[in-house]
Amino acid sequence: MSERSVQLVGGSTYIVSLPKDWAQRHKIGARSKVLVVETPSGSLVISPVLKKPRKIEIDVKDDPELAFKLLTAAYLNGYDHIVITSEEKLSEQTRLAVRKCVRRLMGLEVVRENSTSIEVELAAEPKVVSIENGLKRMSSLVITTLQLGLSPKPSLSVDTLNEMDEDADRLNLMYSRRLRQALVEPAELAKLGLDTAHAFDTLTVFKFLSGASITPLPR
Repeated sequence: MSERSVQLVGGSTYIVSLPKDWAQRHKIGARSKVLVVETPSGSLVISPVLKKPRKIEIDVKDDPELAFKLLTAAYLNGYDHIVITSEEKLSEQTRLAVRKCVRRLMGLEVVRENSTSIEVELAAEPKVVSIENGLKRMSSLVITTLQLGLSPKPSLSVDTLNEMDEDADRLNLMYSRRLRQALVEPAELAKLGLDTAHAFDTLTVFKFLSGASITPLPR
């Protein structure tokens, strides 16, 4: 961290120089654009406008359970392009596990596959409504599934209850991805209108609500 002097140019424009090392590292040059966001505390966060999609390759050793867990982890950690590989041919069970996982991760889709790999990409970043509305929706789904699922005579079918539970799971994963990104990218945090402590607490609440939902019922 360093202090920098503010200069007034033309009587109305305030200018602060950017650290040279930072500009070179992010390939910022003349006429480059940067994102300037004001945080709730009043600080300004400057970040590059364009970010390359994050890519990762994961070896799942043709293990369906491992594939499911690692794909979910890569999504939560903000990766946009995920390549699932195995030295051996991927079995049908592993392929089914990957596709099942993709269905619960909003925005992801399978784009390519061969005998030993499956490539998954984020087709579009899911539109995240306000954190407050997300929590309300998540709470509503969890409370409803618990009330109806534990009732001696549920008014909804098992399939409907399970679908509601899956919706809650997808919401949790989508918001968790966004909040985790915000905790490491100040500009994202500012966009959400949160500070670090609030973002961490909100992430904890989503995790708690997800854990409180019912276990899928047998169909």
